[in-house]
Amino acid sequence: MFKDIILGYYRSPSLGNKIQDYENKLKKDLRWWTFSSFAILFVFFTFFFSSLINSLNTPIKTKDFKSNTANPNLIYSISSTAKHNLKPGDIISYTLKIQNISNLPQKTNFEVNLSDVLEYADLVDGADYKESGDKIYWNQDTINAGQSERKIFAIKMKEKFPTLKKQGDSFDCIIKVSFGNELAYPVKCPISKSIETLVDQLSSYSKFKTTTKNILFFIILFAISVYMTLRTNLLYKEIRYFKRHLGDFNNAR
Repeated sequence: MFKDIILGYYRSPSLGNKIQDYENKLKKDLRWWTFSSFAILFVFFTFFFSSLINSLNTPIKTKDFKSNTANPNLIYSISSTAKHNLKPGDIISYTLKIQNISNLPQKTNFEVNLSDVLEYADLVDGADYKESGDKIYWNQDTINAGQSERKIFAIKMKEKFPTLKKQGDSFDCIIKVSFGNELAYPVKCPISKSIETLVDQLSSYSKFKTTTKNILFFIILFAISVYMTLRTNLLYKEIRYFKRHLGDFNNAR
């Protein structure tokens, strides 16, 4: 169209209005493509950071209560006071519960492994448990038929979380405790650990494949948008240059 307007003006100077209309159109197109480029960038970074945030805000996971295989007459469960992603200095209380579903008294065996928890937290003194390595336990007791018994302990999140490299389920920015059911809470780790977690998620083929497709889609859209922005900007500059030199053009004729 640019070429047609220039050649048309050469044949008929009365087509000057068309030049003005074309300039206005290019101006609108330039604004649109510039806006599109920034919009695509915004959506891309929103997608990227939402993935990063999701990796930090892993939902709390629980499993259905289940009977201990060693004693099917007892049901074990655990609950806690945690309501959000865990931050340095947070104090969380856990309640262990054993319920006797039989018609006879049963011996208790309150014991829980805290190896995962102790990577990011310390035990709070005051409970009547005993320690054995990464485990805590209570003296054996008897629960009458149809009754239940509870034990409580508390932890305090460390003031500075470690940034050691993830090894299996260790140092994965999640603390897990199992006692019949399992509780898993996300920890607000430093940004370096967050990036490591995101990279680990992308290493999964299915997730990586989907993420790669999305990234390629955004790159293609952005490339098209940038190309159209540059092309429109060039035409806009050329038509303005032509308008500024209409007098010289007419004199040359």
